Amino acid sequence: MAEQPTYNVLKTWAFDDWGLYGRGDELLSRALARHPRVGRVFHVQPPVDPAQLRTRFRDPRWEQDMANQLRRLRGVEDDGVFLFTPTASPDRREAALDATVALLEREQAFARPLLMLHGLVNPFAGDLASRLGGRGVTRVAILRRDARAAYPPGADEHEALDEVYRAQLPGADLVWAGTRELRDELAALNPRTVLHPVGADQGLAGGKPAVELADLPRPLVIYAGSMRAYLNVGLIRGTADRLGDASFVFVGPAADFLLPLVSGLRNVHVIGPRPYGLLADYLAAADVAIAPHQVAPATKAVVPEKLFGYLAAGLPVVTTEVAGAEELRRLVWIA
Repeated sequence: MAEQPTYNVLKTWAFDDWGLYGRGDELLSRALARHPRVGRVFHVQPPVDPAQLRTRFRDPRWEQDMANQLRRLRGVEDDGVFLFTPTASPDRREAALDATVALLEREQAFARPLLMLHGLVNPFAGDLASRLGGRGVTRVAILRRDARAAYPPGADEHEALDEVYRAQLPGADLVWAGTRELRDELAALNPRTVLHPVGADQGLAGGKPAVELADLPRPLVIYAGSMRAYLNVGLIRGTADRLGDASFVFVGPAADFLLPLVSGLRNVHVIGPRPYGLLADYLAAADVAIAPHQVAPATKAVVPEKLFGYLAAGLPVVTTEVAGAEELRRLVWIA
């Protein structure tokens, strides 16, 4: 006899990567939807002003996901996960919260004990957690990345995020931290703090080499992901110059940032964003994958999900000494 589901899950936005590169939130939601103890999974993003979507869609990162973004405004089932983005009402902040609670009631989210997984950076998640506090919802705070790392200590943004952590973490039933350093720090605010391991998309193992890369000289070295992700441009240029017979391919969004910085290097190919569904094919065409990130406080606070995606695809991996690299030393080369 099949085991009956025990919980429903509400996942609030931590990073806006559904359908795009990275996809940590999406992979987690989809994995939970497949778990036999989980009934329904709801993924709720912060309120959006529909008028602002026109501006967002000018960003190449969003072009491939435009239809999916619009569907979420009314709520849509997406392969086992219910997606919803409430409409922002500038005159009435509570309207988005009201709409979200009403949708959860209509979709019977409370028919089973509800487990809420929420990020802390956007205030909507905290407001929703407070609104649901009287319903017996189990609240799990997720910090896959330390948002403070992008700002120097003492900066207003750093202090504001620090205050958010101090205000929200003590009341959580559980805290999931993305790095060991974060776990050790946050345990002082909430002793129920555990390490939240990074996962990978198993589908990345099944690619067929992308035809677009077939004629490039070998070996083929690939980077897949956002090109604003703390890339060390000097390291990229120096490596490509020294390994002139190899082809270096950069696939992903924000190509306009990297392209002018590597101009003049004939063996560097910045091809820009491709649909995520084709990523396995681009990885299958490569001989080695790289994560040439700067080594800085920001990258010491983030475990790059791409390392696990590269490994899932069966590629040798070379990375700089970012967070999590040391724990993968048996599997990757640290430059």
